[in-house]
Amino acid sequence: MGTLSQQYGSAIAKYEKVTVTIPVSVASVTQNLSFITNHAMCVPFATARGSGTSVSYQGPGSHNVFVEMINNAGVPAVRVSRGNAQAQFGQTVIVYVVQFDPAYVRVTQSVSTGTASTINHTIPTCVLAKTFVLGYFRPDTALEQTSACDTCVTVHLSSVTNVVFTRGTGFNTSSHKFASYAVEDISSSGVFDVQHITRATDWWGATNDATVGAHAGDIVAISSIATNRSFILGSYRINSASNGPITFGYSFYFSGATGVYYVCADRNASFDVGEMRIQVVTFLAGIVTRVTNPIHAFNAPFTGASATITLATGILNKSIVISPTHGAMCNTMVESSSNNANPRMASTYELTSATQVTVTPSVGSPGYNAWGACFVLEFLY
Repeated sequence: MGTLSQQYGSAIAKYEKVTVTIPVSVASVTQNLSFITNHAMCVPFATARGSGTSVSYQGPGSHNVFVEMINNAGVPAVRVSRGNAQAQFGQTVIVYVVQFDPAYVRVTQSVSTGTASTINHTIPTCVLAKTFVLGYFRPDTALEQTSACDTCVTVHLSSVTNVVFTRGTGFNTSSHKFASYAVEDISSSGVFDVQHITRATDWWGATNDATVGAHAGDIVAISSIATNRSFILGSYRINSASNGPITFGYSFYFSGATGVYYVCADRNASFDVGEMRIQVVTFLAGIVTRVTNPIHAFNAPFTGASATITLATGILNKSIVISPTHGAMCNTMVESSSNNANPRMASTYELTSATQVTVTPSVGSPGYNAWGACFVLEFLY
């Protein structure tokens, strides 16, 4: 497990990167933090991959982890857990923990357990255009850990006082655990603006239908933004009782300054429509140096070894990388094949140098083409 941190002024107080390894037959690992000083002001951005030998246990289940910020005997810590001490696979989780300054930003952390189709977290009254939410969830049994539909959950702000998790129709209704991080800009000078978009997963029957290689997708209109200061968080669910992101994994990136392009692994119209929740977060000038959104397509077999994305020259100890499909839904790469074998949906993104993002899929990923996107945020001192 490693750490990386840098102290900042302004709204971003500091951050720390940790690599958490969950061994086979272990359900939870706690990692103390070295630089973070206030766990209650932190938001963890995580991606995960599986390390098992059975393909059926490396797809949706291997990125379905639960990330909490805790006080571990007086020390700020990250706790990463899954629903059961899996004997079929271990996991590697890359977490970038961002600590905000309470003078500029309010962070509300909520954790609950429930069985309902919708789970609500009450938060202090917020301004929607100044608030985004990050969500994590996990099932509580080994069987559900590997179920495709148990990774189809949307999270969004339903009102100025409420965060809602909504399960897809095929989601098992036994006990699950949910964590939300509501992040609001409360400063007078401004830190970021947020746009909230709801879109039906219409399987590409709408106008603006587009195709990128074997991917079908669509463009959602947004108000004009500065893409070099913006990133996307997205979640999705479908109304299918049998297949979830096994065939319907998503990735999100910008289509110019006025659109979000969402791309799906499959155009199978035999499944019912569902819903996507998209948040576009735009930092005001002076908070970040730049945000890069490197769209990447691996057009050769990607069979388990890591691959790299080359960036413009940056500063490693000032930057983090975020997957657009956030939280337990860290299916950070999307198949460009309609084949159901999907371990590569569970991949980690990690800055390994000032000019390189390393993408590592679950062990045993099949040799299909892949498509994905990530956001690299470089902070100011």
